[in-house]
Amino acid sequence: MSSRLILGLCAFLAGCMPKAPPPPAPGPVTYTIGNPYQVGGEWRYPREFGAYDVTGLGIIIEHGDDPYTADNELYDPDGLMAASPVLPLPSIVTITNLVNGRSLQVRVNERGPNVPGRVIAVTRGWPGSWISRPAAWSRSR
Repeated sequence: MSSRLILGLCAFLAGCMPKAPPPPAPGPVTYTIGNPYQVGGEWRYPREFGAYDVTGLGIIIEHGDDPYTADNELYDPDGLMAASPVLPLPSIVTITNLVNGRSLQVRVNERGPNVPGRVIAVTRGWPGSWISRPAAWSRSR
């Protein structure tokens, strides 16, 4: 009985330990356009735009284990961040949910989404009323 109590207390205290800090950034945040690339048979051509207005589907970012984004910012899954297949990094964009009409400005600092036909990916920390949570995608502009 006492060994279970001690084991449970150790497990509880281990959860209270602060998380290790992320490794140092690979470099300063950099303005990046990037080279053309292919995802799932779909070519993408990052470039500067005078104006960019696209309507399509958005999804939740599936960020890997790397703690940094494509432009060397610390990835925050609860932040207002987005990924674009073609916009310069970083960029500030306004995304509008066409189902409920709500809009948010976000910082695009990652490449993606890596799903053909999707135009934007957002972090999971977005307000639940903005994006369609059950399906994890939403029609956006």
